[in-house]
This record gives sequence, C-alpha cells and structure tokens, in this order.
Amino acid sequence: MVNKDEIISKVKAIMNEIGEEETNSSLLDEDTIKIDQYIESCIGDALAMIVLKSAIPVNPKKGTSNPVNNNDGTGYIVLPDDFLKLIAFKMEGWKRTVSEAFPLDSEKAKQQSNEYTRGGNNKPVCVLSYSPEGKKVLEYYSVTGSNHTVSVFVYEASYEPSSGINMESSDAVFYALCYMTAGLVYSIFENQATAEEMQKIAINYINNAVSH
Repeated sequence: MVNKDEIISKVKAIMNEIGEEETNSSLLDEDTIKIDQYIESCIGDALAMIVLKSAIPVNPKKGTSNPVNNNDGTGYIVLPDDFLKLIAFKMEGWKRTVSEAFPLDSEKAKQQSNEYTRGGNNKPVCVLSYSPEGKKVLEYYSVTGSNHTVSVFVYEASYEPSSGINMESSDAVFYALCYMTAGLVYSIFENQATAEEMQKIAINYINNAVSH
C-alpha cells in the first residue's frame, strides 16, 4: 500500500530530474507547498488513466454487496462510489468468473434482454447500468434457481487519499502512476512536450508490467 506522501515525493523527484535538463522550468520556480498541491490534485485522474490503460490490476479492492433478485434469474448489485472498473465477478453456481462489464449501449448488453440470448451459468455476462433510483449498478445474467449469492467481487477503486492505493512502491504500476501524475502537472503549466513524454514513459511501465 502506498500513501499520498510517497506518491508526491516520487513525482517531485521525477520533476526535479526533468528540471535539471530544462533551465527555464516555471515549475521549479513555484514554492514547495504549491507543487505538492498541484501533484495531489492530479493523482486521482492519473490513477483513473492508468486503470483504463492497464491489463493488470492497479488498485484492486474487494467489494461487498447484497444482490437484488429480479425473480427471473437476473439481478444486480449497486456499485460502490469508488468503483472504476470490474476486475472479477462471480455468482455462486457460475462455471466461470466474469472479468469484463459491457456498456449499456453495447450489442452484448442488448442481447441480455432476451431470455434465449442472455448469459447463463456456463457463459455469464455482466452489464454496467443504472437502478430505478439512478444508482450505478452491475447487472448479472443469469443465475439458475432463487439463491442469488455473490462469491467473488473485485474491482478497480478510485483514489482515496485517506486509504492510499493498493500497490507497492517497487511495482511498475507505481512508477507508471507517478509519471502519469507528473505528466498531468506539466499539462497544467502548458508544457505539453514534457507532459506527453511523461505519459509515454508511464505507458511503457504498464506494458513492461504486463509482459513480465
């Protein structure tokens, strides 16, 4: 688990290295408190970008939720407020774990409205949708019988400063996060060339993490 201070420290180290190569960096003229604030404000967006681009878990978190049974074999769970992306979901009775949730407007989602084309125990399907109350939910298709019990629910969580991020400072995804954060800070100061270079380095770390 890494905390906010570790991320800020690493991002500042990255930016200092870049600053030594650029003699006229406006960032280096800012006071330390402001730099820390700029970095902290970018961590959440940087994490979301890393999550979307990574094929491996970045900030995994176990979810707990009571399913709502639609009484036709289907149902849904209300998603946590910090939900970013599905990693793994399985209902008891399913033969496999679902690792992807389809958008509501996708062809796969439309197929679930028909009981003959929807997923089942052997090939289950999950869809991102909304409850009648307007809450974000994960619909599941489908379960045989009346017992609807979640056996696995793991998701990518958004950034929460008080709880840190579920990774180690030696992980490739940590370096990816820090470079992506640095890139967003440089974007604030309209240094697009350096911002793009930081983002490229971040993506390289993600790719290397996947290949290993």
